[in-house]
Amino acid sequence: MEQEELQSVGFADPARAFANLRKLEQDPSSGLLFRQIRPHLLSALANCPDPDMALNNLEVYAGKVLDPRFFFSLLRDNPRVLDLIVAIFSHSQFLSDILFRHPQYLYWLLEPGQLRKAKLKEEMAEELSLELVARASREEKIRALRRFNRREILRIGVADILDNLDLVDVTQQLSFLAEITLQAALDANEGYLVERHGRPHCLAPDGGQSPCSFTILGLGKLGGAELNFSSDIDIMYLYTAPGETVPTRPNASRIENHLFYVRLAESINRAIAEPSEEGHCFRIDLRLRPGGQSGSLALPLRAYESYYESQGQTWERQALIKARPVAGDQSLGKEFLRLLTPFVYRQYLDYQAISEIKAMKEKIDLSHSLDPGTENDVKLGRGGIREIEFIVQAFQLIHGGQNPWIREPNTLRALHLLAEQRLLPLEEYSQLVKAYTFLRRVEHRLQLLHQIRTHRLPTRELELTKLAKRLGYHPRLTCTPREDFLRDFREHTAAVRSIYDRLFHRQIMVPAPGSGPDLSLLLEDPEGAALVRKKLAEARIRDVERGYRNLLLLKEGGREADFTLSESPHLRRLLPLLLEALKLAPDPDMALNSFEQFVRAMGARDSLYSLLAENPSSLDILVQLFGHSESLAQLLILHPDLLSTLLYPPALRRRHSRAEMAEELSSLLRQAPNAASRLDALRHFKKSQELRIGIREIREEVDIASTLEDLTRVAEVCLEAALRIAREELESRLPLSPKEGQGWDQPPSLAVIGLGKLGGAELNLGSDLDILFVYDQGGEDPIPSLAEGSLVPGISRHEYCSRLAHRILHLLTAFTKEGSAYRVDARLRPGGQKGEIAQSLASYLLHFEKMAELWERQALVKARFICGDPGLGADFVRSVHQFVYGRGLSRQEIEQMAEMRERMGRERGGYDPNSRNIKLGEGGIVEIEFVVQMLQLRYGGQIEPLRTSNTLEALKALASHGLLAKEEAEPLRDSYLFLRRLENRLRMLSEQASDSLPSSPSKLESLALRMGYPSSSGKEARGALLADLDRHRATVRRLYQEIFRRESSPEGFLSAANTV
Repeated sequence: MEQEELQSVGFADPARAFANLRKLEQDPSSGLLFRQIRPHLLSALANCPDPDMALNNLEVYAGKVLDPRFFFSLLRDNPRVLDLIVAIFSHSQFLSDILFRHPQYLYWLLEPGQLRKAKLKEEMAEELSLELVARASREEKIRALRRFNRREILRIGVADILDNLDLVDVTQQLSFLAEITLQAALDANEGYLVERHGRPHCLAPDGGQSPCSFTILGLGKLGGAELNFSSDIDIMYLYTAPGETVPTRPNASRIENHLFYVRLAESINRAIAEPSEEGHCFRIDLRLRPGGQSGSLALPLRAYESYYESQGQTWERQALIKARPVAGDQSLGKEFLRLLTPFVYRQYLDYQAISEIKAMKEKIDLSHSLDPGTENDVKLGRGGIREIEFIVQAFQLIHGGQNPWIREPNTLRALHLLAEQRLLPLEEYSQLVKAYTFLRRVEHRLQLLHQIRTHRLPTRELELTKLAKRLGYHPRLTCTPREDFLRDFREHTAAVRSIYDRLFHRQIMVPAPGSGPDLSLLLEDPEGAALVRKKLAEARIRDVERGYRNLLLLKEGGREADFTLSESPHLRRLLPLLLEALKLAPDPDMALNSFEQFVRAMGARDSLYSLLAENPSSLDILVQLFGHSESLAQLLILHPDLLSTLLYPPALRRRHSRAEMAEELSSLLRQAPNAASRLDALRHFKKSQELRIGIREIREEVDIASTLEDLTRVAEVCLEAALRIAREELESRLPLSPKEGQGWDQPPSLAVIGLGKLGGAELNLGSDLDILFVYDQGGEDPIPSLAEGSLVPGISRHEYCSRLAHRILHLLTAFTKEGSAYRVDARLRPGGQKGEIAQSLASYLLHFEKMAELWERQALVKARFICGDPGLGADFVRSVHQFVYGRGLSRQEIEQMAEMRERMGRERGGYDPNSRNIKLGEGGIVEIEFVVQMLQLRYGGQIEPLRTSNTLEALKALASHGLLAKEEAEPLRDSYLFLRRLENRLRMLSEQASDSLPSSPSKLESLALRMGYPSSSGKEARGALLADLDRHRATVRRLYQEIFRRESSPEGFLSAANTV
C-alpha cells in the first residue's frame, strides 16, 4: 500500500506507518499471518481516534509477545480481539505500556466476564490475597501488590474505553482498588513492625492496657469513592491514643505508639507511592492533615479532635465532608467521624460558611485569571468539576447540621440527596449531574492517555480532535468531532457556571442580615417603615427584620422578578389581612417565611394577591398551614398547583372513602401516558391527599383517630394501585397465556399484608409502611417467558411473585421529580433483610410452627390484609391468628415482654431523661401498645373481638370484656389520643422529626400553640403542655407497671381463668 493510500486511512505520518506495516509483513515467523489481518486492521485503524499511535503500539507489542504466530492467529480468528487491541493502543499509551511490560495480561483480559462487569470490593480483595499469600517477605508482597495494581488499572481502563462500565462504576472500581491496596500495604508493614517492636497498647477505660487501633482516612476523591485514573489519594493516618508497644518476641524493642505509627505511615507511603520498575500504585497527598505539609504523619484521635475544635477552618470542614475510613480499623474511623460531626455540620443553618466558600473559589479564580489556559480546564475552569463540588459542599455545610440525610461524600449521590430533600431544584439537579458526568469522562480520557495528572483540553486542533474521537464523537456532514465536542463542553460549563452564580448570589441561599433592596422602597418615608415593623411585632413576629424583608419580597419579587408591584391595589388590600392572619398562627415567623416562598413559587403574584384578598378564608387556611407544618408547607411550595385544594373550605371538611380515593387515583393513572408519568401521578395523588388531610387536622375539623385512619386509606389505595401497575408491567414482559400445555390461565395469587401502623390503620404523616408479601405456592409450575428474544424458558411462581414484590417496592420508593411516595419496610418477614421478599403461605406456616419467636407474635398482632387476593389474604390472617392467639401467654412470656420493652427504652434512647421521648420514653405510646398487645396475646384465643389490629378498638374490647377496668381503659385511651396527636404535630414540623419534644423554649412554645394551648405568653402555653404531658405519662407508666405486675402474678393467672 502506498503512503498516499495510508494517508487516506488517517495516518498523520504515512511514512512511519508504511515502515511499521512493512516490518510486520516481513517478519519471517508471523508476516504471512499479519498480511491476512491487514485489511481488517486498516479498517479498524481508519475508525480509531489515533491510527499512528495504534499502529506504533501494535508493532512494539508484537515484538514483546512470546509467540507472534499465536498472537496474529488469535487476531485473524477473532476480529473482535483485533478491534479491542486497536481501541487500547489508540486510546491510551499508559495502558499500552502496561501490556508491553506484561504481554500476557491481554489473554487475562480476554477471560469471560473480565471486561463486562464491575467487581465487588470483596472479590477484588480476594484476588489480591491470592497473589500475596505465596509471597514470604515484605518486599515480595509489595512488588506483587504493585503488579496487581497495574493489572487492575488495565482492566478498569479498558472497560472504560469500551464503555462497558459507566462513570459511577469506573470511579468506584478505582476507589476499591486504592482501598484494598492501602489495606494490603498496611497489613504487610504493620506485621513487620510488630515483629520488631511489638504491638501498640494504650490506656483502657478500666485503667488497664488494651491494644491500640489504626485507621487510614480517605478524603477528596478517594473519600467520595470517585477516583480518576491519575488521582492523588488524599489520606490521613489515625491511631487510638498515646502509649507504647508491648513486645511479642524476646528481641523486640519497645517504642512509643506515636513513633510506631509514624514509621508505619512512612512504610505505607513508600509501598504505595514510591516509583519502581512496575511504576507506583498511587500518588499520596497528605497535605489535608492538621499542620499540612509540616504536620505529623500520624496523630491520635484526641489530637485531631483538639486541633479541629481550636484551629479548624471552613476549608477543613469542607474537606472533611468527604472523610471516611478506607483501610484499617473501621470502628476507629467511625468514631473519628462521630467526634468531628459537630465541627463539620453545625446545628444551625450555617450561612456564614457560604461567604467563606465563595471567597475560596474567588481566590482560586484569581490565581488562574492570568492563565489563558484556565478557560479549557475541566476541573478548575469556570463551570468545571470544582464548581459542581463547591455547590454540593456549600449546601451540605449550610443544611447538614439539621438534615443528616445529605451528609454524603460522593458527589453524584449527594446531588441526588439534595434534590430528594428539595434543597436543589430538579432542573438544576439534572443539569449538574449531566455536566459532572460529562466532565469526569473528559477528565478520564485526558488522563488515560499518558497517566499524567492533567485537566486541560489540548490546544492543538489535531490533539483536540483525537480527544473528541476518544469520547465517542464522529464526523458529521455539518460538523467535525472537535466542533461537536467543544459545543457540548461550552454548554455544560455554561450551565454549571449559571447555577453556581445563582446559588452563590441569590438571597434565598445567602440571606445576609441587612442585604436586599433599599427598605425605603416598601414605604415612602422612614416613619412608614417603622410602622410596618411595629405591625410585624404586634403579629408576634420574632425576627422583625426578616419579616420586613419578606414583605419587601412580596412587593418586589426578588431578583428573579420581571417587575415590582409598587402600585398593586391587591397587595395593599392583602397586607392587613395577612398581618391579622399571622396573629393566629402558632409560628408567625415560619408562616410568613413560607408564604413568601409560596408566592415566589406560584409566579403570578398579582393574580394570587387578588384571589386571596377576595377569599380571606382561603388566606386563613394558607397561613394556618404555613404556621403549623414545615413539611406540608414545603409540599405546597413545591407543588403550587395544589392550591386549588384550599380554595373551597367546605370540601376540606368532608372525609373521603377508600373507594372515592381509589377512583381519583385511577383517573389520574389513566391519563398517564407512560411508566414515568404513572410514578409521578401516584406521588402527586399521595401528596395532595396528605395536604387535604393535614389541613383538616390542623383546623381540628376531625379528631386524631380519623386523621390516622384517613392517612392509612391513602396508603392502602397507593399500595393497591402499585400492585396493579406492577402486575401489568410484569405480565407485559412475561405473558401468561398457556402455550403447549405449560403455564396458567391466570397469574399466581399475591396478598399484601400490613403490619405496624399500617396494619393498625394508625399511620402518621411520614410513616413508613411495614408490609409482607404472601403468595399461593400452588404446584410451583414454571411460567413460560414468551417475550420475544427472551433467553429464560420460564420462571417459577416464587420468582414471579418476588419480581412483582420488588416492582411494587420500586413504584412506591423510587425518587422522581415528584419525590418518593413512601418509605417501605419489609424486614419483618422470616429471615429479615436476608429473607426472600415474597414467601409462600406454606413457608409462613412452617416458620410459625418451627422458628417464630415471641416478638414475632407480638408484631403479627398488627397483621391485616391490605390488597391483592382477598381469599389468600384471609387465609394468611387466619393462620396468623392461630399462631398469635393459639396458646395464650405464660408468666415467663409476660415477663419477657416487659424486659423487651425495658430494653427498647434503654437501647433506643427512650429513657434519656433529657429527651422527653413520647414514643419510647416512660409512659409513652409504646407502653400503651405493650399493655394492649400483652392482653390480646393472653386472652385473644378465647375472646375473638380482641383479635383486632387497631389499638383503640382493642382497648374498647378489653374494657367491654372486663379485662381492663373502666378506670384503666379510659385513661389509657385518653393518653393514647393525646400522645398520638402530639406525635402527629411533631411530624408536621418535618418528616424526619424526632419523637422527642424540642428542648428549645421557643420551639416548645410553638409546639404548644400548634396543640391549641391558648396563652397570652409563650411560657404559659409551654407550661400547660408540659403539665398535661407529665400527667399523661405518669398515668400510663403507673397503669403499665400495675397491669404487667398483675397479669404476671400467680393471683393474676388464677383470676384470668375465672375471667375467661
